[in-house]
Amino acid sequence: MHHVETITEAGLHQITFANINADEWVDLNFGGVKVYMFCDGYIDTFISAFKMILCFVGGLGIDTDPTKPIRGSHVPAYMEKANVDFLNLTMGYELIERNIKEVEIEESLIQSGDFLAIMRLDGLDPIIMYGAGGHAGHSTMALRFDGELYIVES
Repeated sequence: MHHVETITEAGLHQITFANINADEWVDLNFGGVKVYMFCDGYIDTFISAFKMILCFVGGLGIDTDPTKPIRGSHVPAYMEKANVDFLNLTMGYELIERNIKEVEIEESLIQSGDFLAIMRLDGLDPIIMYGAGGHAGHSTMALRFDGELYIVES
């Protein structure tokens, strides 16, 4: 059951729910009433929701062609910018673009217990970072079994 109420004045307000069926009563008794408040009004809330959608829509599929803006396994530039802006606005986390895009590490230098922090600007990792208050979306560790390197993810 959903109900939208617009309140424009300060003070005490009362909302009465009528015609609640048995299933809705079970839901209310189990989960209670949940109230979500948007203080910015309809237009600003819509703009915020649209900006959030930009953080998630893209990088869909397995195609690696970077010329395709939404399809493909890559994060498009607009999506990357939306996620960088989100992290800056919500966490004060200012990402600085680096000239080095790829780093190759000799496998023999990686030892069991080495920690690897992963951040992909795909919407999910920034939300994890925001919720956890951290600077990584996923945590991984190197483990060696019988001399073979494995990367495990939490």
